[in-house]
Amino acid sequence: MTYADLLYRPLLVLEGDGALRNRVEGFLDHVIIDEYQDINAAQQRLLSVLVGSRAEVMAVGDANQCIYEWRGAKPDTMLENFTATFGEATDYPLSTTFRHGHALALAANHAIAANQRRPNQLCLAAANNPETRVSVGQGSRLLLDALVDWQAQGRAFNEASLLVRSWALSVPFQLALLQAGIPFRLQREDRFCFSFTAGAGPGGVFKAVASS
Repeated sequence: MTYADLLYRPLLVLEGDGALRNRVEGFLDHVIIDEYQDINAAQQRLLSVLVGSRAEVMAVGDANQCIYEWRGAKPDTMLENFTATFGEATDYPLSTTFRHGHALALAANHAIAANQRRPNQLCLAAANNPETRVSVGQGSRLLLDALVDWQAQGRAFNEASLLVRSWALSVPFQLALLQAGIPFRLQREDRFCFSFTAGAGPGGVFKAVASS
């Protein structure tokens, strides 16, 4: 059985057997679900069974960050479907981010402005957040220029990280760093573009990490 089966099959049994459902529902007083925008219909129905008619439910998440549609997640789950399942809800907007500066917050607001069905709120950076600069470009030149500027500010290479969607996309940057003589370290050493490991030089080691 897959992980999806471990959710779907118990749900079918609980919804089809009233006596069994009575054994598991109604024992919870408060339920908090984080990243609620990522759950699918089966998970929400299973949650409804566990909650029963007495528990208070709090959903923490952001419908604008619903990126798991491939496994059944939809923005509706956190919007209309939540109140249809659990009743009227009170919204507590969490608009302030402590992760980045104003430039990235502004870019994020522009990126989601086209969403027709979204809460009417902005992403605001906290006043004391570090400065964030947003640059757009192609190729490795932008990265190399940023690292040179980084070092000119007295920062070490091991204070910088490069994030890529997949390790395959890191190869051009690995080659550019090697050609420029800038030391770096991969989170996965087996993803190095050659069979040997680049040595660390003065000034620390530049890190490269990927989400895959």
